[in-house]
Amino acid sequence: MVHSERPGASDEMGATGVPRTRSILGGTAVSPGIGIGVLFAPEGEERLPPGPILLVDDGPGAARVLAVPPERLAGLVCTGRSTLSHGVIIAKALGIPVVVGV
Repeated sequence: MVHSERPGASDEMGATGVPRTRSILGGTAVSPGIGIGVLFAPEGEERLPPGPILLVDDGPGAARVLAVPPERLAGLVCTGRSTLSHGVIIAKALGIPVVVGV
């Protein structure tokens, strides 16, 4: 499960009882753990945001995962369903939480 909050937004409640400032998405955990950080979906040569990072990708390759220092990679969020992509395998080997199919 991925939970995100938009900074600076109000905590007004939506019709479902979940504050509108938050999003909760489901997926399949393939590497256990809890990752807390900034959601980051790189599009090219972007600089990494400060602090812990939750890397978002559709099926990350090894280079994409290894481009983030392991001590800053708090988790991997895959919009695709592949549990066998190189990035997922590397993240699992490093003990980094991974969720696929988000």
